[in-house]
Amino acid sequence: MVSSGQTYIITNKKAGTACDLSGQDQKSVIGFTAQRSDNQKWRAQDTGNGWTLQNIYNQKYLDVEGPLQNGTKVVAVDTNNPRTWDIRPDRNDNSAYRVFIHDSNLNVDLSDRGNPTPGTPVTIWGEWEGENQVWRFEQV
Repeated sequence: MVSSGQTYIITNKKAGTACDLSGQDQKSVIGFTAQRSDNQKWRAQDTGNGWTLQNIYNQKYLDVEGPLQNGTKVVAVDTNNPRTWDIRPDRNDNSAYRVFIHDSNLNVDLSDRGNPTPGTPVTIWGEWEGENQVWRFEQV
């Protein structure tokens, strides 16, 4: 269960890579080998109308860059009005979650069907049964 105010390492169920704020541009969100560094730590906050996810390293919030459609990249942005997400248990594995754009069927997806290669972009994509859209939240 995800708890408000707690910090998590978020790893992809299929690839095992962590949701990582890229050290190259401090904006791109990628799958990367789990190292438990601050750029892989995300604070979950329940807003009452969804969740925000804030990176511990630079305090930027999880968002998207571009239109709300398949393939749009997930990024971290500095904002006073962070995007809200719906964090829902996966239907096939109640120990893991899907992270949806609030009130939509678009969820966080590790690209290339869950490619485990470090640096694989994290995007949004319409929900399907792929485990590359399923994430584990490990409290740190």
